[in-house]
Amino acid sequence: MMSTLLKKNNRLWVIFTCVVVMLFTTAAIGQDTPDEDAVDNIVVILDASGSMAELMPGSNKRKMEVAKEALLNVMEQVKPKTHVGLLVFSGNNKKSDWVYPLGPLDKSAFSKDLMRLGPDGGTPLGEYIRIGADRLLEKRTEQHGYGTYRLLIVTDGQASDSGKVQQFTPDALSRGIVIDVIGVAMDGDHALATRVHNYRRANDAAALREAIMESVAEIGSAVDDTATDDESFELIAALPNNMAEGLLTALTTSNNEPIKSSKAWTNPTIASNTHNTNHAAATHTTTTNHSSGGGTSAGSWFFAIIIWVVVLMVALKIFVAIVRKASS
Repeated sequence: MMSTLLKKNNRLWVIFTCVVVMLFTTAAIGQDTPDEDAVDNIVVILDASGSMAELMPGSNKRKMEVAKEALLNVMEQVKPKTHVGLLVFSGNNKKSDWVYPLGPLDKSAFSKDLMRLGPDGGTPLGEYIRIGADRLLEKRTEQHGYGTYRLLIVTDGQASDSGKVQQFTPDALSRGIVIDVIGVAMDGDHALATRVHNYRRANDAAALREAIMESVAEIGSAVDDTATDDESFELIAALPNNMAEGLLTALTTSNNEPIKSSKAWTNPTIASNTHNTNHAAATHTTTTNHSSGGGTSAGSWFFAIIIWVVVLMVALKIFVAIVRKASS
């Protein structure tokens, strides 16, 4: 009987086919996508302003030198399948603000690009929070929402563009970007101390190295997926009975919108390709076991499952109604 109904009703055939395709697609996503796309991402925003030329307390080295040594030390211990980017504001001897564009970690290239930097200039932190967050949001779109996304800010002073800090920080947090801040030998806590996920004080070289290490060690933790589940519940509760395709598109792309466009911002993807061409070193490729907590977050899985369940329910409801109508 089913075969006869399908032949007589083209609309029924289309819906039946869509349901079957969605079932197979869901199964394929569940098996392949997480392992391929679940890359953890961290962008380090390093303060290279003039004050980083001051001596680190208890040391005969400048803050900048101590920060560079600490970063290099910690990069040796970055977890496999983690992409790293280094964004530097102010400073000198740099070809681009993206000293190391976000991508697979080539430790030799990272070290070479980092060590040439020198301290100079002001502290426009707010603008660089936006640039770093926008690159992470772009990466999240590329990875279909899988993986984790973190900003690590290493700075020794308050921002010269405090208005932008106040504007862009909540925007980044609301989009699910985790922000860690390390205050380097500051007289008091940084203005962001109570506004970000983690704030650490580093008043000497050992403390700075430990603070960076702790932040990097948290890459892949569950906190990297914020508010997505709550937003999903709110959106799903408001769905009309005739669920529109446009709404599905909005659900899968929400929270990845750039914080703010900027003509002066060079596309980091292009810069990354150039960087990888210039550094013809061996690609750092490894595998990781995502059952340990890194990689795909539970929130992403829950979000995808809810969407497909709703789609299937609506499609099946229409399917049954047409079958009943055709049978009568």
